Amino acid sequence: MIPTHALRLQSMLRSMIEVVVPAIGAEQQLARDQAAIVVANIRMLLDQHDKVYHFLLCELREYRDLVRALQAVASAAGSTMKPVPEPAGVVAPWVDDLLSMALPAQRDLADTVARFKQLADQLLEALLAGGDPGAREQASALVLEQSGKQIERERSWLRSSGFDADVASVPGIDILLGIQADCPKPSKEEPANVS
Repeated sequence: MIPTHALRLQSMLRSMIEVVVPAIGAEQQLARDQAAIVVANIRMLLDQHDKVYHFLLCELREYRDLVRALQAVASAAGSTMKPVPEPAGVVAPWVDDLLSMALPAQRDLADTVARFKQLADQLLEALLAGGDPGAREQASALVLEQSGKQIERERSWLRSSGFDADVASVPGIDILLGIQADCPKPSKEEPANVS
């Protein structure tokens, strides 16, 4: 299990408050001021880190609506104004689909993932306790396959920490998550944003 963003931020905040700030001499006012700024920013990150996606969705919804309203005004103005770029070339076609979804908060999603992991553990335990050797073998193979994916994803997630002795063998997290710049749906064929 990898440490969550919240846990890492709490750890940094505690280190700053309990170790770094007290170690800065009273005569080092600029350093103390900068440390206070770092502490304040860590507190903000703790408060906001799990809301970034929804913040961006809110902005997307508002600016999509603004563009549509401006288009209507531009259309009514007709030929009296200079040509305006057509948003079709700028705006991805999946925006309306994305904004029509009821996406869960990050905490709710994380809780749901945790429940699925617990359910997988319970199912594996039940299958391994059962008498059917074929089912045990199948269950073990499925869990080993998933474990390999999870380990690779976690190594990739932490690859910039410098702890992995073989960083070159770890694919970028964008590849493993299937992130693409122009589409919210993962694709295994052509991942974008590859680092």
